[in-house]
Amino acid sequence: MFFNKRKAWKQEVNRRTLLCYKYVRVVKDGPEELRLCIAVDSSKFYLFPFEDAVNDPRKSLKYRGRYLTGEMEGLRLREVSPGHCVLVARESATGAEQLASKRA
Repeated sequence: MFFNKRKAWKQEVNRRTLLCYKYVRVVKDGPEELRLCIAVDSSKFYLFPFEDAVNDPRKSLKYRGRYLTGEMEGLRLREVSPGHCVLVARESATGAEQLASKRA
């Protein structure tokens, strides 16, 4: 039974994720660089910093599963035009707490 659940998880990770290359601008006015990215459900793009794991299927599967569970939201990309992305700046939790304490 455990084997079937693990096999189903592997199939879902493989079905829902795809590694690709895109031009990414990490810094606001910085240059665009060709970087390895991951597409989740064909609509969400994330930066994939684990380039050493591409050739190892077990490591790659483990890292790609982390994107499906939402652990890697800090690496979310917004596609400006086809093939060109910008790193989305997320507000940190401490910044949100500081803002709430100033209002109180």
